[in-house]
Amino acid sequence: MSDRNLGKMGEYEFRQWCAQVDLAANSPDEDSGGWDYLVQFKNPSVPSSLVSLDRLELPTACLVQVKSMDHKCAPDITLSNWLKLVNPAFPAFVLLLDFQCQDHPVEANLVPVDKKLIERVLRRLRQLDVGARHELHKHTLSVRWSPEHGLPSCNGVGLLSKMKEHIGSSPRQYWESKKSWHDEAGNVHYKFTITTRGTPDLSAEDQLVDFALGLTKELPSTLTGFDEIRFDIAVPDPVAGSLPRDVTLSAPQLPHLAGTLELTDKPGVRRVRLPCQLYHPRRLFPFISDSHLRFRVAVPNVDFLFSTHSPHAQVKVSAWTSGLDPLSWTGWLRRSVVG
Repeated sequence: MSDRNLGKMGEYEFRQWCAQVDLAANSPDEDSGGWDYLVQFKNPSVPSSLVSLDRLELPTACLVQVKSMDHKCAPDITLSNWLKLVNPAFPAFVLLLDFQCQDHPVEANLVPVDKKLIERVLRRLRQLDVGARHELHKHTLSVRWSPEHGLPSCNGVGLLSKMKEHIGSSPRQYWESKKSWHDEAGNVHYKFTITTRGTPDLSAEDQLVDFALGLTKELPSTLTGFDEIRFDIAVPDPVAGSLPRDVTLSAPQLPHLAGTLELTDKPGVRRVRLPCQLYHPRRLFPFISDSHLRFRVAVPNVDFLFSTHSPHAQVKVSAWTSGLDPLSWTGWLRRSVVG
């Protein structure tokens, strides 16, 4: 049995590399912080144009977890450690040292905790039940690497150049980028659920149809659910408890189709052709049943309301022209969609 302690060998190599390029490698007691080292860079040089000391560029610091191996296999890191590494406060890296059964690393890869890796970690966390929050150390996620992560040389110079390549020249700008990767990962959006109740005079579905057709401007309802969607996984949003349960929906602009309304005094004889807007309730509420379907065809000042169970149209006139009698019309609708 080999008495090689790869963990100790890797940490020794890493400290030696940091010393070669004046990087300060600080290890937390018993690795309680979830990483192996907090690495501090030398203070940046002071530009001759500096006029105020409060404008000094902040020194760079990053988190590094060192993983050593003798064979090319993807090492696992616990989710409790990943949670610290994806924190936007610091740039973070996983340093993979491949000894290949030698005394010193033959190959080294520096994997940055970048946008793709942050998304992998947060997706894995999202998939767990919230009850596992105290058991993250029992769940792991492997480290993946590719040729682009390879160090140009297995020493401090290669390590420092790879770190700088990823972080760039501005720690502040990098922090802003990592924060956006963290906060925007998973395409965060929200889903709310409302309940509309019927009245003795009008069923709930008829109320929804009236609203979708624009016949009523508001829809009194009850908020019954408010979820955050991330990585296509829904969880109740904590803000839901502070939201009012009684809500009123309004829709200044309803979905509709542009078309043409043809009015005839008998089938096949066209008397008038008017541009119109067709309102279909299922464009807003796809679940409306056939038994409650109604449609609205709107031309200036006049609405034609059609039901799926009647060949006749109910006509509502919203404005009158002086000298005209009230309009009463029964007819047929032929619609040709133009947009």
